[in-house]
Amino acid sequence: MRDHRRLEVWRLAHETCVRVFQVTRGFPSRERYGLAAELRRSATSVPSNIAEGYGRGTPREIRQFLRIASGSLSELDEQLLIARDVGLLDDVAYDELEARVRRQRPMLWSLRRYFEGLCDD
Repeated sequence: MRDHRRLEVWRLAHETCVRVFQVTRGFPSRERYGLAAELRRSATSVPSNIAEGYGRGTPREIRQFLRIASGSLSELDEQLLIARDVGLLDDVAYDELEARVRRQRPMLWSLRRYFEGLCDD
């Protein structure tokens, strides 16, 4: 049985998610169901999909959930940019979170490639 918690990419995604929750607490209340909710949803999706793929266990399923995690990471990246550009996120917080996203992207890609090599299609 594979343990997703041993993966560096999962740990980084989990920490990023926690940080997004912390940062969005400072957003105006009018954004509670707007951009703050979207940021939280996409940030939560990355580690959750890594965990779900590993929980299912087959290389094909893991690969599929890693693809979903990658898509959610791209979504988070765009939402962070929007939040910064509309003035909800300061440059320091944006730079920190963007650096985390940039670190995760190649890690997810490498892990996906590994599991693609284990699939027969």
